Amino acid sequence: MRCLTFLISMVSCLTSIRRSKTMKGSKRHNRHNRYRTQKVNKKGLDYELLANNVFLLLKNKDFILAREDMRDCVVNIKNFVCINNCDLNYMPLSGYLEWWDKAQEVMQINENGQRGIVIRWTCSPMSGINHCDLAFGNGQIEKWTIRAFKPDVHLWLAIRRKYDNVLEYPSKLTLQDVVDKLSDDYKANSPESVKSMRDDVSYGITTCFVETIKAAPGRGSLCCDVVLG
Repeated sequence: MRCLTFLISMVSCLTSIRRSKTMKGSKRHNRHNRYRTQKVNKKGLDYELLANNVFLLLKNKDFILAREDMRDCVVNIKNFVCINNCDLNYMPLSGYLEWWDKAQEVMQINENGQRGIVIRWTCSPMSGINHCDLAFGNGQIEKWTIRAFKPDVHLWLAIRRKYDNVLEYPSKLTLQDVVDKLSDDYKANSPESVKSMRDDVSYGITTCFVETIKAAPGRGSLCCDVVLG
């Protein structure tokens, strides 16, 4: 009887050990999955989209800034700076455009003569030590350490504070929506483009009429070709 009791206790002990190992393995697996998820998203949800379209956004800066829904689009890029209570994961698109326009060191040229622009960075505002991600026109991304980058970081923080009210009431558009709206078809059919075309036609007809009257005063008919540039 004692032997049977001993065997039962041994089996129970071994079962518990196996269950414990399985649970530990499962926890390790879950931690690994969480780490992989964090690793994918640690640069921000809009990181790749911004890297591939940053020069398209710069080219259409005036078009974007003229539209509230586009300029107030919030970009999710995770920058990092050693300052407490400072959320750097979000900045309106208008803020990025202002920073790229005013900052001194955000544009760099690599050894192949290609122009790149900073889309993400980590920096110490005290020492100036930094690591920047530069995006190039061909979609290439390079890691850079930029000298004299600290003033640009302080500028970024100042611009970010200026747009706090925008972040409270952001646009419903995502960065992908903005990129889609920058297509040639959309811009060609925008109200501003249609109005501009009508103005050009009116100007061409008026100019033609005046020139015809000058050339043949007193005639009651008008026949001319309007050529728009």
